[in-house]
Amino acid sequence: MKKTVKEPSEFRQNFGDRLRRLRAGTGQTQEECAAALGVDRSYYAGLETAARNTKIDMLPILAKGFGITVSELFKGVEY
Repeated sequence: MKKTVKEPSEFRQNFGDRLRRLRAGTGQTQEECAAALGVDRSYYAGLETAARNTKIDMLPILAKGFGITVSELFKGVEY
């Protein structure tokens, strides 16, 4: 039986796009950003590409890393 890959939700894609824009604003690579956040590069890349879900406990870490509030993390993220 073939395993089907579920497409990421539109919300998760929009959130990943938001992270990508925030990172681009810092001029960092994914690797540099992940290191600054204290996470693995592949995990962070998965968030940007919507291949991974984030845990709620990660939201304050992401926000702090970008110098914004958790609510600002979701600015412009439509669902």
